[in-house]
Amino acid sequence: MSDNFVKIALLGCGTVGSEVINLLRSNHEQISERAGTNIVIKRVLVRDVSKNRGIHEIVFTEKIDDVLNDPELDIVVEVMGGVEPAYKYVMEAIGRLKHIVTANKALLSEKMREIFRKAEENRVDVYLEASVGGGIPVIQALHDGLAPDKIKRVTGIVNGTTNYILTRMEKNGLNFEGALREAQEKGFAEADPSFDINGVDSAQKLSILTAIAFRKHVNYREIVTQPLKDVDLSVIENVAKYFASSVRYLAVSELLENGSLNFIVAPFIIGGDHPLASVRENYNSIYIEGDYCRKTMLFGEGAGGRPTANAVVSDIIYISRNIVRGVAGKVPSVILPKEKENKIGEAKKLYEYYFNIPSLIGSSVQIMSTLQEHEIEIELLLKTESGIIVKTGLCCSEDIRRALRICDGSQDCKLIRFY
Repeated sequence: MSDNFVKIALLGCGTVGSEVINLLRSNHEQISERAGTNIVIKRVLVRDVSKNRGIHEIVFTEKIDDVLNDPELDIVVEVMGGVEPAYKYVMEAIGRLKHIVTANKALLSEKMREIFRKAEENRVDVYLEASVGGGIPVIQALHDGLAPDKIKRVTGIVNGTTNYILTRMEKNGLNFEGALREAQEKGFAEADPSFDINGVDSAQKLSILTAIAFRKHVNYREIVTQPLKDVDLSVIENVAKYFASSVRYLAVSELLENGSLNFIVAPFIIGGDHPLASVRENYNSIYIEGDYCRKTMLFGEGAGGRPTANAVVSDIIYISRNIVRGVAGKVPSVILPKEKENKIGEAKKLYEYYFNIPSLIGSSVQIMSTLQEHEIEIELLLKTESGIIVKTGLCCSEDIRRALRICDGSQDCKLIRFY
């Protein structure tokens, strides 16, 4: 910091980056007052400096060295996305004693441990509020607000695309393809939606939430995911009719009694009276359960330029305060355990399951007999026009699959967990 200014550089000037610039400018007086200093954007790294962005009085550059070699820069704000070259740039910036703000879930879900290890060695701050939940301050809540408590479970609706699709299926009777098409038309889904509907986006965010809540870093590739397309309109209708419940695409991480972690991204059947059942459209929500806090729910817009920019600038304010008070980098902004303490036991979580067997497969008596022979407890079995609806007691999905293989053709039934 020099001359009562904190000077920052942005890596990227897309939807989020441009809104960060707009927010820092439009609310400059308020932000400076809360930061305790003036925040100045000195440089912005972009791919093409000739592009007209409608942003003036800012130095754009295509060269990362212009950022890394600038001794006046205090904070590097990474909003470019992707793992590379973001990881390389962030690690080099840390090595040159520049504090980091990042909104990059892909980067953190893979490289969190390496980034924070290097940050601790170099005594710099790394803040990441914008990486999960857009404008929802969930990282701050988990890491600081709920720091005294022992968190038992974190459950998130953390992907607006999948939540919008399920809302349209539930409220408007659209099939999966129709709801997805509408989400794309309204800009809530990408032209290639596979990243969202296959659970990759949610798994990356769950990886970060797990690290903050339980101090155990899990690479998102280790997280079991079930695609949203396993939920068709008949599932939505049957769940509402027979169980007074809704289907939500959830990211769940929980600490089991044996000390191991269970984490999954999948469609879940959730009771109509549960707070998460009321989360609709493209909104996000994170539901936190602990010993002392009991049940806490955060709700808001989980994506978009403005909400995410708010989270980014919030982190800039935090680091700026630390710089002004001379404590930046002296206390890690996120505390992870040492490598040897980071062992995650194998967890085989039992769930209650819903599935629908086509009526042509066999009689309800035959199916019930087969399931019972495999020690699958049956809580409900109904014969409907679309087939036979089954709700099981607590069991393992593999046990159900093993039993259903005997019923010719029913092994392809989609199993949906009860939350």
